[in-house]
Amino acid sequence: MTTAHTSTTMSADSIRFINKNNAGGFQLGLIEEITDPAEQAREIGRRLAEIPKYQKRLRIMRQAAVLKLRSKGLSYAQIGKEISLHRNRVQQIAEGRTAGGQGGATKAAAELASEPFADPA
Repeated sequence: MTTAHTSTTMSADSIRFINKNNAGGFQLGLIEEITDPAEQAREIGRRLAEIPKYQKRLRIMRQAAVLKLRSKGLSYAQIGKEISLHRNRVQQIAEGRTAGGQGGATKAAAELASEPFADPA
């Protein structure tokens, strides 16, 4: 029997990706360096307005990763153990369902899943 990886520690690949991309493009350190509180608040507002765009893209990327694991023959339960989610949630992600129960496999996720995995490093 294999033991699932359930650690909350980030992988070296994840850390390299975040460092390379400045926490998803938000560059929080740069925001903290703004000395004028009004300018800092405006900049934070601009960054907060970008969050929905990032959420959508990240959902598509996660769905593609799950679909890629499914194409390798892993069950929802096996994938769930690997990514620390319940098998039911993994199935919902694969089907493109959100918390509201809406969705369906997206064309973008299917296209990403068919591409070779690109190492961000």
